[in-house]
Amino acid sequence: MSEPMKSSMFTSSNLLIKFVVAAALVSGVAYTVYVSISDGNISSDEINTIFDQALQKDPELVTTLCEENLNESAAVQAFLQNNSDSSITVDNDVLDTVEDRCNELLATTPSSSLGATSTSSSTTVSSNETTSDEVIDFDELFYEEYFNVKWHWDVIYWDIATDEIVTPYYQEIFPVIYIDEDSKEYQIITKAFQLWDDAFDTVSFEKDDSGSPNAQQITIGLVNDIPDEYGLFEIEWDENNEIIKASIIIEKDLDEYFLTAVLHEIGNVLGLGDIRTRGDLQSIMEDPYDEIFNDDKLWEFDIKMIKQLYEE
Repeated sequence: MSEPMKSSMFTSSNLLIKFVVAAALVSGVAYTVYVSISDGNISSDEINTIFDQALQKDPELVTTLCEENLNESAAVQAFLQNNSDSSITVDNDVLDTVEDRCNELLATTPSSSLGATSTSSSTTVSSNETTSDEVIDFDELFYEEYFNVKWHWDVIYWDIATDEIVTPYYQEIFPVIYIDEDSKEYQIITKAFQLWDDAFDTVSFEKDDSGSPNAQQITIGLVNDIPDEYGLFEIEWDENNEIIKASIIIEKDLDEYFLTAVLHEIGNVLGLGDIRTRGDLQSIMEDPYDEIFNDDKLWEFDIKMIKQLYEE
């Protein structure tokens, strides 16, 4: 079996497992830096990164490219080079990737709302967003971290690791920072589980106080630093696509982003995937995400997603 890598899924007989980066949240400001790539060839991941940053910086530029100049290789090359500060060779593979990304954007978001910023703190923000009567296409919505799995427990027990955390499948050991019940991090983690608990009825969360590491289905550990990321998660599920174990690793000193990161990771271990940053909805599952969650109820789109996933 291969070693764990970012955004990868691994298979083994009757078991599927993932250990991936899941919360690359940004620091609350729009993208202003260029994508750093080598001159010449460009990968599909680099193209998607350029699109994500261009949507934040100049959404009208993306709209013009996708609606008017998509078939012009010179326009595509100028768009990629101007947003990466590199000399790029535009071949058929590049054009295909750009076309796929444009089709995805135009299919899910009207051009007038590309890159728009939400001003609401508790409700969804666009009439184009999925209404309560519409079914969300998860395969289309989530660009990674979605595997069509979920829990089949009535109660999921969770706890905070105090010494080390062991990932459920790979059994990799991470030393963690001890926090007691009076710490702000402990209180925030408790609030995050309660917010998800309140969002749907199929599953409830309970803090495990047995002291046995085998009793928890979800274990959270805090660490001093995760290079380039805010959190990691691993989930383990069986041949019936039922999640049976999960772990979350969170960087401790995230300040006002701590609750946002924890909520995002819990959403991942419940079975939800990551959504590309967009302006026509408000979701804790957007990644990267530049809005801080400060509410006392999950946003409506997140509630709708989790209810649909668990068939409520």
